[in-house]
Amino acid sequence: MKVLITGATGLIGKELGDALVQKGHHLIVVSRHSGHSELGVSYPCDLIQGDLSQAAIADERFKTVDAVVHLMGENVGDGRWTFERRNKILESRTLGTKNLYTSLAGNKKLQVIVAASAVGYYGDRGDEELNEASSQGFRENEDSGTIFLSHVCREWEEAVLIGQKEKFPESRSVILRTGVVLSAKGGALPKMIKPFQLGMGTALGSGKQWMSWIHIQDLVNMYVDGIEKNDLAGIYNAVAPHPATNEEFTSRLAQILKKWQGPNIPEFVLRLAMGEMATLVLASQRVYPQRFLSQGFEFSFSELTLALEDLIRS
Repeated sequence: MKVLITGATGLIGKELGDALVQKGHHLIVVSRHSGHSELGVSYPCDLIQGDLSQAAIADERFKTVDAVVHLMGENVGDGRWTFERRNKILESRTLGTKNLYTSLAGNKKLQVIVAASAVGYYGDRGDEELNEASSQGFRENEDSGTIFLSHVCREWEEAVLIGQKEKFPESRSVILRTGVVLSAKGGALPKMIKPFQLGMGTALGSGKQWMSWIHIQDLVNMYVDGIEKNDLAGIYNAVAPHPATNEEFTSRLAQILKKWQGPNIPEFVLRLAMGEMATLVLASQRVYPQRFLSQGFEFSFSELTLALEDLIRS
């Protein structure tokens, strides 16, 4: 298949691109970079230069693709959430998606759009067990940062689903609500490991908040399935089947690293340091991949200890 990827230079895009090329797919990447040398990806691909967060792109190659993987979006953890940052986070996803569909106009081949979302959709839900049928919902004491992330996810998903229904009603759409992606090459895990290496590893807040995580290999396989398996459609939780509390995650990480674990960092300290971004580490989302499990997806790393050992000791 000919697969178009947005956000290809991110952590997921780089790993997914390698996997798709190995499976024989032809890749077209949309990027602001002007040349392959600037992309920083190891796999062969065609390049369409442009910024979909700003405008649609006129390029005939959009009409030739069989599948789209839509990963682009401003990094939510890249700076404090000022008014300007909030707008960039939201509009990079909503306007970027609308501009993508406009760019694809006239395509008669498109079979599937596989798009990213996040478990932040569910808000801060304490110990509640969540699956794809769970409501968006908020708790009474929800902070504005959690509400913001949930709003972004909802608007992001609606842009994908409405655009597909209106522009490409004969195609499928698959949306992956992703948890904390564990990879040795970037993302959250190296940031979690660094404090332990400095002798300052610790749990965050109460430590009781649930973390829904996923090994990068399993996540890549989910995206590949979304492209290749015609029976996949709709919303899927892209998380491992065994979420962990922050305290449990931190303890297992300390054991594997053979490092000392210090006392928890109080919630108020995190909020002073991070502002509303503290939501990223304090919100509790106990999410389960019910639809993937019911459709027979086989996890390579369903247990946290196995996932951490693979990534840290490999």
